[in-house]
Amino acid sequence: MLAGAVLQLCTREYFGFFLPLKMSRAERSFDGKVALITGGTSGIGRGTVLLLSKLGCNVAFGGRNKAELDNVAAKCKETREDAQILPVQGDLEKEEDVKALLDAAIKHFGKLDILVNNAGIVGKGTIENTSLEDFDKVMNINMRAVFYLTSLAVPYLTETKGCVVNVSSVTGLRSFPGVLAYCMSKAAVDQLTRCAALVRFRAGTEANPCKLSQFLERCKETHALGRHGEVDEVMSHAERSFDGKVALITGGTSGIGRGTVLFLSKLGCNVAFGGRNKAELDNVAAKCKETRKDAQILPVQGDLEKEKDVKALLYATIKHFGKLDILVNNAGIAVKGTIKNTSLEDFDKVMNINVRAVFYLTSLAVPYLTETKGCVVNVSSLTGLRSFLERCKETHALGRHGEVDEVVSVIAFLASNDSSFMTGATLPVDGGRHAMCPHEGPRAVKFLSRI
Repeated sequence: MLAGAVLQLCTREYFGFFLPLKMSRAERSFDGKVALITGGTSGIGRGTVLLLSKLGCNVAFGGRNKAELDNVAAKCKETREDAQILPVQGDLEKEEDVKALLDAAIKHFGKLDILVNNAGIVGKGTIENTSLEDFDKVMNINMRAVFYLTSLAVPYLTETKGCVVNVSSVTGLRSFPGVLAYCMSKAAVDQLTRCAALVRFRAGTEANPCKLSQFLERCKETHALGRHGEVDEVMSHAERSFDGKVALITGGTSGIGRGTVLFLSKLGCNVAFGGRNKAELDNVAAKCKETRKDAQILPVQGDLEKEKDVKALLYATIKHFGKLDILVNNAGIAVKGTIKNTSLEDFDKVMNINVRAVFYLTSLAVPYLTETKGCVVNVSSLTGLRSFLERCKETHALGRHGEVDEVVSVIAFLASNDSSFMTGATLPVDGGRHAMCPHEGPRAVKFLSRI
């Protein structure tokens, strides 16, 4: 069985593995093993094909250009005359080609020991100028194909106690300018590696002195906002003024979204919010009016899986209120499943609502937020499943799950002037979960409670 998760740094690239916990010398040998490598005609992929073949692997590898595929196959034969090589032409954007790549490897070699998800493309662009088409292309190749191919390969890798190697990038760990979609895709691959490895594991398988004046000048280059902070940006304002500001909130009919709509409206915001159920939309709007009679509320019905509904939500807000100061991307769904049993349809549904809609709505909102010097708050959280909530008593340092009000107040802070010297920040409102070791339960809670 597959087990564990290891990250190995290697220049600007790094690799996520999930592998057997213990391997004999025979198992460490590549003789007779079968490897499948995507993006095998250039760069790291080509080098991996040549090296594994030289070490005794039977190698299947994919690429789009037949001449380049044949060239790499010929190079393998030059290095090792008896090399068993299978070049497979295809496009990882196409589901049928992803499936055909694996099927060809299994049909030809009869098994699979190693899967190397290497293929990837870079799409230049920021949140302001990355088109939805460019976003989809990068995500489909760099992330969706990795998920789909890995999920299809799991049964074969389980039989051989094989491993998966996901080739990621430093851009998945740190934000880089001008390659938004690429950064997102690599961060997603990193999380896939961690989550898949976790499931397989459970299944068995000194400071330097610096002059203040020099530091403040240097901040113009090193800080995303291009300046140093001011004292009053660190000290809390006596009052957070939301009067006249316009907020747009997705998923505003329940949970954190509903709480945010009610709270920002109470603070003086004009609020537009989205949801799929008209009765629930009307109910939240009525609650806002009960709390503040002159509340300006705009409920908008729609489905964030649909591009036209995402656009309609923003344009309805602009048409009604004339501007936008705050965007809260809150809507999200949870679908249970592991790398073994999550269907591509379920995967797409989750990614379309939780990721694609967030990107698209934010990109559409940027011109309006630029005019008002507004802000975006992205709500990223664990799901409210009953078993998860019960488990929080053991896994969270505070010994309980969070309440809606505890998250809503943080959203209000991020949307207010109090956070004027914050950008690109992640605030863990998680009961101390982020400070604990991944697999520690009650013992960690008891230890932390003594601090």
